[in-house]
Amino acid sequence: MKNKLYDELIDKLTNIFGSPSVMSTGVRFRLKSAYPISVYHSDLAPGNVAEIAFNPNIVPNSSDFTGITGRDVHINPRFKWHRVGISNIDELNRVVEIIKTKLV
Repeated sequence: MKNKLYDELIDKLTNIFGSPSVMSTGVRFRLKSAYPISVYHSDLAPGNVAEIAFNPNIVPNSSDFTGITGRDVHINPRFKWHRVGISNIDELNRVVEIIKTKLV
């Protein structure tokens, strides 16, 4: 379900990467690196308000995120993408800062 935190995450990433394409469960940002970043508002793990998924080549050390959220990073078994859950604005800002540092 769309919510204020999800919208804030989209706004912050749009300022960095440009406009995303819309999917039924969220949005996807196409990056110059050829590794997209997806943001989800549906099919989330319990306790998450939004989730961000990306190829591990973008941020190979998932412990960067575990330290921020206090929760394990889910690895998609099919695509091997990292999926990071976000439950508050502090987590959102810190996750965006790591992604921005790695990609910009």
